Amino acid sequence: MNKNETSIIKWMLLLPIFGVLLTSFLLTNIFISSKYSSHEKEIEYLKNNHIEDIKNRIKNRVDNLSLLLEKNYSNRNEALDFIKNISFEDKSYIFVIDKNMTTLIHRNQLLENLPFDMLTDKKIKENIKKIVTVAIEDKNKFIEYQQSKKIFHEFIPSKKISYVKYIPKFNFVIGTGLYTDDLQKQIQRVDQNLKERLIKDIQNILLVSLIITIVIIILLFYFSKRLKVIFNSYSKRIKENNKNLLNLNSQLENKVEEQIALLREKDLVLNQQSKMAAMGEMLGNIAHQWRQPLSAISTIASGIKLKKEFDSLDDEILEEDLENIVQTTIMLSNTIDDFRSFYARDKEKKNFYIDELVTKVLKLISANLENKEIQIILDIDKIEVFSYENELIQVLLNILNNAKDALLNKKDERYVFISSYKKGDDIIIEIYDNAGGIEENILSRIYEPYFSTKFKSQGTGIGLYMSKNIVENNLDGEITTQNINFVYKDSNFVGALFKIKIPLK
Repeated sequence: MNKNETSIIKWMLLLPIFGVLLTSFLLTNIFISSKYSSHEKEIEYLKNNHIEDIKNRIKNRVDNLSLLLEKNYSNRNEALDFIKNISFEDKSYIFVIDKNMTTLIHRNQLLENLPFDMLTDKKIKENIKKIVTVAIEDKNKFIEYQQSKKIFHEFIPSKKISYVKYIPKFNFVIGTGLYTDDLQKQIQRVDQNLKERLIKDIQNILLVSLIITIVIIILLFYFSKRLKVIFNSYSKRIKENNKNLLNLNSQLENKVEEQIALLREKDLVLNQQSKMAAMGEMLGNIAHQWRQPLSAISTIASGIKLKKEFDSLDDEILEEDLENIVQTTIMLSNTIDDFRSFYARDKEKKNFYIDELVTKVLKLISANLENKEIQIILDIDKIEVFSYENELIQVLLNILNNAKDALLNKKDERYVFISSYKKGDDIIIEIYDNAGGIEENILSRIYEPYFSTKFKSQGTGIGLYMSKNIVENNLDGEITTQNINFVYKDSNFVGALFKIKIPLK
């Protein structure tokens, strides 16, 4: 056994020990963090419950007192005398402040009947002004404030929660409040109990971790001796297997290179066949697009000839007919330019709108579809895409040509539906027809090269294969097919749905 193999055995022994120690450390930290988190939640729960209890008590007192005063007292002085005699077990008190911010009843008698302007303590003035303003504006409301240290020098002021209410009948504000001193005492008790439990729990987990670590170390020392023997045996086998693997790898590399070369030749053949098929489709579509303009030119020329023979051709009619011929030939030239542009194999991404792209596609094959009495139903959103425009055009043309061929066997209405919408960071394009769908036993094979449901003379079977290749490899998207049932114009139809998903950018 060499030095490297010996060091591997040592690390195999040491790593589990380090792992146990690290795990114990992490678990202890997690445990402590969870305890502190539980402590914070408990403190927050006590705080919220305590404050909510305070609010309920003081609100009930003020509401009940205001109702009692309004029903049983009509004289303001009698109402004030009644309030002065009220006392509570929790040592809270009712205070009364008139609309002019003069304190009429207060626990600290130094404040009673003292005009607001005579107050010298800024904190007291601030609290009185806040109480009166809030009560008059909101009729009743909870407020929180800190008492003045100067006036209430006999005790340490804490945070006070008060409920104030304005009584229009007597034109003064009544309120009462409670302090939150006992909340801090509860928090301190809980904190102390937590620390005591935490220390015990930490001691226990450290003890358990230590015991487990010692047991694992003993077991590892025992297994390390066994590992040395097993390791030596495997080392010999590995050396022999490495020699065999080197020979096998050499053979596999040669076979892989041969298969790659064959696949490249196959792809070249498929690309050439796809180009030829696309060229055939293009020529067919050009023929359909040219048929009507050529017929118009022939009709105009025949008319000119006939008028010439009957000597009824004047210069104005001749000029009009020649202008029509010129415009028609311009349209024929534009058609050629359109097809040449759309079938160009550009390899640069660019921004384009999907509705404009669909319009371009339909412009190429509209005459062919109209000749077959196929109606196109569109539901296209205006969505901007950054991708290879001509590549996507080729895919849509292949799918629409397949739909056209499938609809030729249908005698009644022939429909092709095209829709698009955005989903997340992708655009979805759906194309489906009412041709009856694809047989389930061949649905999974339609994207195979050379697989076609048409007669040999009608198709090569590479259109959908190339479409899938373009979508997945060039457009970074995916294409799927399924049979669907749908309703259109109160009629039920069955057709094949092609769904294309490509990224917007």
